Amino acid sequence: MRRARSIEDFVRNPVGAFQAGRTHVVWCHSTTLVGTVHWGRPTDADASALARRLDLCLHPALTHGFDVIQDSRATESFDAGAFEVLAAYVRQRLPAWTSNIRRHAVLVPSGMVAATVAGLIPLIGPSHPLRFFGDEDEALAWIARPELPSVLAEVAAIADEARGTVPLVRSLRHRLGGALADATIASMARALCVAQRSLQRELERNGTSFRLELTRARVRVASQLLESSDEKIEAIARRVGWGSSSRMSAIFKRQLGETPAQYRARRRAQNG
Repeated sequence: MRRARSIEDFVRNPVGAFQAGRTHVVWCHSTTLVGTVHWGRPTDADASALARRLDLCLHPALTHGFDVIQDSRATESFDAGAFEVLAAYVRQRLPAWTSNIRRHAVLVPSGMVAATVAGLIPLIGPSHPLRFFGDEDEALAWIARPELPSVLAEVAAIADEARGTVPLVRSLRHRLGGALADATIASMARALCVAQRSLQRELERNGTSFRLELTRARVRVASQLLESSDEKIEAIARRVGWGSSSRMSAIFKRQLGETPAQYRARRRAQNG
């Protein structure tokens, strides 16, 4: 796929093109296959840029029906301002989307399927052809497009470039999400079929380390659980591998500037 020169160019001529923002990539492989990749902590400005790119779905070439695959597995959080920007956009565009979209698969972080469904279903309504998946193979089976694996490999490379991430680091980040309690660099290297030293060198070349990646993954999953569940903080701390709420609190204060309890209260107040 070619890189569109601007958002306007992409929306005007989307087929066979992609456009990257600070926290997302939007792509259009063909008139029947469209998708997005999301990561990080999008702001309202990021959400506004995403909404402008999503107008590709209204292009006349796509009005005969298309499939969508949305990869949100690397999204760390979504603040209230960004959510409101997208909510307003979706409400405005939903009738046109629902009439054109045949299947819409959303890949979500491990453990977050129920929370995501609960948050979005009231917004989009039951008529939208939407399903959520924690497993990529299940999503591919549902979309049932033989070209999709090769398309997603191309998209992954595009997203890696946009994020400044190499494939091995991206694979490590996906693996960590489901193995936080007992993850070690040795176990992750075995899971990724690489030598431990090779993994260390790749992380160093990308300005990171296994310890930093593990901490970030634990903070991301713990943050999601604090927002989406009523699980006790002590239980969340053990679940993600910190062992105690005091350890979790110290890391949250260092990483986010607030305790887990303060984070939970603030995010729930923001999200109403």
